Amino acid sequence: MSALTVTTGRHRDSSLSTLALRLLEFLHAKISRRQAIEELEKLSDHDLQDVGLERRDIAAAIDGEMNRISLRTLGR
Repeated sequence: MSALTVTTGRHRDSSLSTLALRLLEFLHAKISRRQAIEELEKLSDHDLQDVGLERRDIAAAIDGEMNRISLRTLGR
């Protein structure tokens, strides 16, 4: 019976580690998104046009790029 307790304890530790890692990844992604948006918002409208963006499309462009990178990382 004690072996079952040890296994369950290890499983819980592993689950907590996984949860903590996912939380850190989520926070990192949110911070990176905010920083990217802030950098693009500093550009003039002319500079945004040069890279094919309009000011109103900045957040959507960042979200799309982050999704593309995420899918590539997952091997899809």
